[in-house]
Amino acid sequence: METINDIFNNLAKYPSILANVILEEGNQINQTIKDNITKLNIFPLEYSEYIPEIITSFVITFCLLTLTGFIILYKNKNTKTNAPAKTNAPKTNNATTNNAPKTNNTNNISMYKINKGLYLESVAELNTVSKNLVKKLEKGQTYWVLIRVQMRDYLNMAGTKFEVHGNNIHKETLNTKEAFQTKDAYLILKFRILADIKQDAQVGYQIIHFMNELNHSKYITNDFIICAIGTSPKVDTDEFNTGLKHIEYEMENNIEVIKNKGRTNILVNYNLLLPVHQVYDVFMDVYNNCLFESTKYVIDNNNYESWNGKSINELAF
Repeated sequence: METINDIFNNLAKYPSILANVILEEGNQINQTIKDNITKLNIFPLEYSEYIPEIITSFVITFCLLTLTGFIILYKNKNTKTNAPAKTNAPKTNNATTNNAPKTNNTNNISMYKINKGLYLESVAELNTVSKNLVKKLEKGQTYWVLIRVQMRDYLNMAGTKFEVHGNNIHKETLNTKEAFQTKDAYLILKFRILADIKQDAQVGYQIIHFMNELNHSKYITNDFIICAIGTSPKVDTDEFNTGLKHIEYEMENNIEVIKNKGRTNILVNYNLLLPVHQVYDVFMDVYNNCLFESTKYVIDNNNYESWNGKSINELAF
């Protein structure tokens, strides 16, 4: 049995057949009318005048049917074209393996948008004093931030005379006086104020922005604590490195990073160093115009660190 689409296809494909049918039908009707009128002897009209009306009626009907048919065919075609293609979805294995790297997103970039980590408490501490801190920030001035970070990947360090006690020293390290690997570090970030700052600005959130920018590089961090923010009138000197040499810090363990910020030509500079008390002291001595110093982060003379009265090793930092 033909479907409605088949019928419309035939109508569209064979218009000449339908025309012949119309003409033949018209002739038959014309003859019938002629015979009847002759018998009744009424309306003495030329009987052929009915033919154009009859043919016109059929042609209009034909056009409407053909147009309707094309509309239905067009909709059916578009429906098939726009229908989502059936694909064989690849089978996935939801089981995790012990060798799979742990990352915070698909781009292997640690972004600080997760609701866990000491950075949340640290940012909150800084934001509580942001109102007073913003008043001290000057346009055109350069500032430094001392940040205690936990790296995602191990840093290669040369041997050191300093004792380090973080959780994240590579388990195969037997003696840190020789070359070793660690995820524990101080990160010193430099930034400059280029425009006026809103008085209600939250500096802690700006530090998160800085850290997210830095994480688009080789050195990616998992968590951080904001230890201090300071500045110095001697911004053009190498006073900090001079201070490191004075405490006999191994300069091989001073990793300097210079990178482009995003797709711009703006350079971002920061350093990664071992988290030892002497480095903390050098920072505070050089950038002695202190705008902020955490009261919750403490590092003692033996380089043991705590946050809010608890060892950061116990907090799995």
